[in-house]
This record gives sequence, C-alpha cells and structure tokens, in this order.
Amino acid sequence: MKKFIIIAFALFVAALFIFLFISNEHHKLDDLERRIIASIDAVFEGEGECEIDLSMLATGFEWDTVSIFVAGNSAQIRSHLKVDNDISDGIVFSLAGQPVKVIMSTYQFPQDLPPRIGYSVKRSNAEDPYFVSLPFEHAKIQARKYISSDGSYRYLLYHGQT
Repeated sequence: MKKFIIIAFALFVAALFIFLFISNEHHKLDDLERRIIASIDAVFEGEGECEIDLSMLATGFEWDTVSIFVAGNSAQIRSHLKVDNDISDGIVFSLAGQPVKVIMSTYQFPQDLPPRIGYSVKRSNAEDPYFVSLPFEHAKIQARKYISSDGSYRYLLYHGQT
C-alpha cells in the first residue's frame, strides 16, 4: 500500500509539472498572426490604433467571410460559425459557411496575461450577438496596440467601437 501511495504521488507531481510547463508555454504565433502584428507595427512603433485589411493579410487559403467572436455564448458561436469556443475569443475565416482557418486566443495562466492577439465584439445589450461577420470585400477591422501589465506589447482586433 505504501508503494502505491508513493507511485501515485510521483505521478501526481509529474502531471503537475507537465501542466505547469505547458501552461507557461506562450501561444505559438502562426504565419497569419505574425503578418497581422507586422502590419500593425509598421504603422507605429509604440501604442496606437489603426485599421487593417484582412483581405490583404489572410492569404494562402480561400475564404469569403471573416468573423470575430468572443466567449460568452458557445452555443451561438457553434451554431452560426461552427466553432467550439467554451472560454476563448477568436477569429474564423469561412468559405461557403464552413470554417477553413480558426485562431483562438486565451489568457496565459497562471500569469493571467492577456493573449498576444485578442479579439473584441461590441455588445450593447444582452440580445446582441457574440460575433461579427464581414465579407471578404469589406474585411477591414480596427487594431489596437497597447502595453500589457508585463511590459510587452499586445494587440486587440475589433470591428466598430470597443
């Protein structure tokens, strides 16, 4: 019995170590995220806001609609965008109503840091949707570059006012 407890404890410590290692890993930016950040950084060095055209940045795959979504109503996001997002905000590029590229953003735990790129949707009342969709031809969104509590630059993408 004592051997079982020692083995169980060792497995628990190993699992805890793996969890903390994984949770401390920063989200690896994909090519599109790097292009978005580069396009914002090209406009200004420090903090600021600008407009970016996703039709010029989201290349290498075919899409006709881009949607920005926020957590809060996963059933609505699943139904309209066909994406599971229990606790994440994100962006989805779709073709004929089917997702072709999805990028999720979540806070970095346990540090409680915002994601490198976050997403926001203006919601004035409870009936407002938790997403906004734009056709390829009008895929211009706002971008805000700001300094996070850890001193690093973070980016917020949104459509309309936030």
